[in-house]
Amino acid sequence: MKHWDRQEIEAMAAMRRDGKALTAIAEAWGVSRMVVAGIARRNPDLFPVT
Repeated sequence: MKHWDRQEIEAMAAMRRDGKALTAIAEAWGVSRMVVAGIARRNPDLFPVT
């Protein structure tokens, strides 16, 4: 399992704030949508609820 560093998580969060869907973020990072959903769930301070 990959350990995501803070910069990577913040970059994903910025994509989400810019309106990108979790699927689009996942494709950009080469992971599944569920990986990004898990990161978002564990970092609610960075990911807006939409």
